[in-house]
Amino acid sequence: MLLMMAEVLRFSQVAQSFPGNWFWNLLSYNQSHVQWAGCSLHDTIQPSFSFLVGVALPYSIASRIAKGGTFGKMFVHALWRSLLLIALGVFLRSMGFGGMSAKAPDADTVPGMPAPAYGDTIGAMTIAGGISAALFHRERTGEADVVDVSLMNTGMWAMGAGIAVSLLAGMPWHELAAHTVGQITNPLVQVYETKDGRFLSLCMLQGHYYWPEACERLGIPQYVDDPRFDTNEHFIENAPQGAELVAEAIRGKTLEDWKAQLQGMKGQWAPVQDTVEVASDPQTVANGYLQEIHSKGGTPFTLVSTPVQFNGAPAPTSRGPEFNEHGDEILTEKLGLDWDTIVDLKVKGVVG
Repeated sequence: MLLMMAEVLRFSQVAQSFPGNWFWNLLSYNQSHVQWAGCSLHDTIQPSFSFLVGVALPYSIASRIAKGGTFGKMFVHALWRSLLLIALGVFLRSMGFGGMSAKAPDADTVPGMPAPAYGDTIGAMTIAGGISAALFHRERTGEADVVDVSLMNTGMWAMGAGIAVSLLAGMPWHELAAHTVGQITNPLVQVYETKDGRFLSLCMLQGHYYWPEACERLGIPQYVDDPRFDTNEHFIENAPQGAELVAEAIRGKTLEDWKAQLQGMKGQWAPVQDTVEVASDPQTVANGYLQEIHSKGGTPFTLVSTPVQFNGAPAPTSRGPEFNEHGDEILTEKLGLDWDTIVDLKVKGVVG
């Protein structure tokens, strides 16, 4: 798992920035497949997995036969599990190397996930919602539902609007290519570069409605009543010219200047921030989007709270359990086993 996670984190790409560093070169080599001759740690993942499966297979078959399983049932079960694993593998690889990623026509590569475990975190929220709905249904009707959530369906749901438009248009969704900038239909739904090389995102979908205040805030009030933007039709028709005016205005000040000047604006805007800067964003701080957690040993670290809040307060966030931290408690208090039985199970390797 650690080796596969290293691949997700692109250690090999990080190593390219430190060509003379033995540490990063070592990590890069051992999280990549050797092209032809030789072997790295990464090359041992599949053989090790196959070995473990081979060792466990006789025990699994014996257990199923003891439970009344037939050859036909076991064959269908194995076939179904194989198809699921293949589908899951294709989906996980496609998250960073094609699949449902949206590649711009003039781009050489397909963008990867915004962050590690991106699909897992969205899927976790979906699972939580599904379980909550199933529990509510059982409480009201007495009937228990089977809750099923897949990563692929979750990914498709997150891209649902793009997929729906694609199926209607008969063509795949992708980001606008660099050469299509002239097709802008709303100058207030763009990302603009500031004086200090940072970026400011405007997302005012009702562009003509927000245009007067935007002009005042951006320091170009002379264009409020400009004939090119006086009606919604003219606003859309002359959107590329409007975008040039907005871009020129935004290039005149730094991002910090714009953050102060746009405070209280009715239209939607946001500074483009990285994963460090977002921690000090006023909205993050005011709403408790980050919470300090402590490990079992008392070491502090920070986690993002769940996006669902109740009664105006963030949901409490807690650390994950250590390996087998509650194992003995579950065996004794929940399952009622005595210590002689537990020790015997530990010796036999049944429990940790």
